Amino acid sequence: MLPEGLQNAQSPKPITYKKVLLVEGKDAFQFFKALLRHLNLLSDIEIRNFGGVDDLDYLGTLKITDGFDHVISLAIIRDAESNAVSAFHSVNGILEKEGFDVPPQPMETPTRMDTKTIAIKVTHYNRFKTPTYIFFV
Repeated sequence: MLPEGLQNAQSPKPITYKKVLLVEGKDAFQFFKALLRHLNLLSDIEIRNFGGVDDLDYLGTLKITDGFDHVISLAIIRDAESNAVSAFHSVNGILEKEGFDVPPQPMETPTRMDTKTIAIKVTHYNRFKTPTYIFFV
């Protein structure tokens, strides 16, 4: 069971799971909560709302949050807005600034595996104007 309050942007609550999924906004939080529940993975992956596109500096707070030392996998889901390449580079810039290794491409992990595994998925809107999510762990 997920701790209460993680749907709120940039929750300071301690991390209790070894796998963390950072998502952009409450809607994405609710979507992935339902998906993980459906896949029977809700007890394995902690979902956290990092806020909006400009709020991913939450990674700096997250890495000093109690329990982060036990995290083995960190995934980030955010909207591409109008440019997926730019969004990917933006996330990589924040990861580098916060001392994380960065994946060379979306959905790939960094080449150095002696640190936490990180993958990034930048979502975009399809022609029906609905969000496209791809789940990964």
